[in-house]
Amino acid sequence: MTAARSRVAIIGNQAFSMTNFRGPLIRRLAATCDVFALAPEYSAELRARVREFGATPIDTPLARTGVNPIEDLRSLIVMTRQLRQLRIDVSLAFAVKPVIYGTIAAWLAGVPRRHAVIEGLGYAFIKDERLSIKRRTLRVLLSALYKFALSLANSVFFLNDDDCNDFERWGFVSPAKTATVGAIGLALEDWPMLPPATSPMT
Repeated sequence: MTAARSRVAIIGNQAFSMTNFRGPLIRRLAATCDVFALAPEYSAELRARVREFGATPIDTPLARTGVNPIEDLRSLIVMTRQLRQLRIDVSLAFAVKPVIYGTIAAWLAGVPRRHAVIEGLGYAFIKDERLSIKRRTLRVLLSALYKFALSLANSVFFLNDDDCNDFERWGFVSPAKTATVGAIGLALEDWPMLPPATSPMT
């Protein structure tokens, strides 16, 4: 009797990031798992490419930028419903909003294993002595959301030790959950060096 394949949800903030940056990961996971790529802004072309990688593209209404509590709550509800209907076993979220709302949605949907990837501190946490009121408010809000969402994650992956140390020092995540994986990088064969376009001049 063949063992059931795990069902994995990769959650991102833009559809093109699934094809530009997650392709090798999706292909590798799809060899042994059923993979679902949740992101907003899928075009027909991007949808076809994700299927070529071996995953199922799923549209989810997650606004990449902006802080609109009503829209974010709506996104959370929709993602929770999607993850529950897909019967996901493992979630893996990239970027700020997917990490926060995707992880919370996975917890609400009863996903057993929830993982997050922190690719950088983001605009709100860049050191600046003259922070505007807007950025101070955003930092406080994101800090609270990160603490809650990452408390629900089974593991949190960082690309460098500095970001990992900052998140631990700020109390966003328990050191027992963290791991530094190093730079993700690109598949250079997919991005060959080309001569610069000099005509027409732009």
